[in-house]
Amino acid sequence: MAQAVAVNPLLGWIHLNKGMLFPVAIISLLVVILVPMPPAAMDLLLLINLTISAIVLVTAVYVQ
Repeated sequence: MAQAVAVNPLLGWIHLNKGMLFPVAIISLLVVILVPMPPAAMDLLLLINLTISAIVLVTAVYVQ
């Protein structure tokens, strides 16, 4: 992890501000929920959600 922090400045900033990670995540989730999204973005996210669900379902069916 020390090498990744040294290489990536974003990871270094996150490492220095660990206490802010949870509040920023909560605020980000609220913004995503409350700010209206364009219909094209909603369609894309719905398509991704259905695709991932189908992959999980097929994987679960074929696991022995």
